[in-house]
Amino acid sequence: MASIPISNTWVDINTEAAINVGVPLSMFNKGYASVVVKESVSQPGIDDLGDYTISNIHYPYAIGVATKNSLRVWARCTGALGSTLTVEERC
Repeated sequence: MASIPISNTWVDINTEAAINVGVPLSMFNKGYASVVVKESVSQPGIDDLGDYTISNIHYPYAIGVATKNSLRVWARCTGALGSTLTVEERC
């Protein structure tokens, strides 16, 4: 399980977690700021809103998943203070 700091610039989750592209993974937002997630072959633009948001503001959990055969996974924090994602391979 990898603990990855997420700032307001795109972070390559596969590289930081040492998980191959296309392997299913789970991401847990351990911080208070929302994190946007994007599956893309290359780094998204700074204005890209991502595919979905991992947030625990209105939910009792903050989990995102990438399924088998997904593209490279990128994450960016929407808050100025950043957040932390814990990432692990899914069975």
